[in-house]
Amino acid sequence: MTVNARFPLSLTLLLVGCIRVLGPHCTANDPFYFAEPPSIAVKGGAYTLNWRYGKSLAYFKPTYGMWNGDLVFTVSWLMSTGDVRSELGSIPISGNKPIKAIEQGRAFWWEPGGNFALLAIQRLPD
Repeated sequence: MTVNARFPLSLTLLLVGCIRVLGPHCTANDPFYFAEPPSIAVKGGAYTLNWRYGKSLAYFKPTYGMWNGDLVFTVSWLMSTGDVRSELGSIPISGNKPIKAIEQGRAFWWEPGGNFALLAIQRLPD
């Protein structure tokens, strides 16, 4: 059986490339990406992250995860799909830990410089 010695190096370069691409691409206050900063809406027991696309033609959907008990959102990829300027975007938020973090006021946007911006939470009538 022959093992390709380049495989581990290729895999390492691929992983390093992915780590470089993944991670925060835009600040929540950048009008190029957001017409207004993203915020969390709570309505009838449903939780969503909502935003309005800014001046960019790039389509994206933020992702989220838990980090030290905090709910953290970011945009880790962009894709050109046509004109989405001023369109509304939304993703559902689910799971016990993310909901608990929202209720504790621990929902943040991960900024490109490594900082975390607190997200506004809007409680809407049912």
